[in-house]
Amino acid sequence: VEYGSLEDLRAAVATKRNGAPQDPRIVADATAFCAALPEDAWPLWHFGELDARGGPGLAIQRWPRECVLQRELPFIKGGHRFGPLDDLPLPPSPLAYVLRAFGADAFSV
Repeated sequence: VEYGSLEDLRAAVATKRNGAPQDPRIVADATAFCAALPEDAWPLWHFGELDARGGPGLAIQRWPRECVLQRELPFIKGGHRFGPLDDLPLPPSPLAYVLRAFGADAFSV
């Protein structure tokens, strides 16, 4: 899902799937990484849904750093393998994406 601004991203997290407002601390935690990005990083793209029940807010809460930044586009066409998945596109700097999304210990855990 494309988010044009930090406000758009926060709005995706601000409502629980039952329609109730989300705790503002959860919204702040889920969007903290993206809030620290410079203005020219927007728009960015984040997961659309975790599953049929979760919606984008739940995916952003669980994986707040797993977004695709504008400077990481266009993706390299498919043909790449990752675990059981075939024919995946990759960002131009896949190592930078993995380190950002999963942390510095991504290859040692």
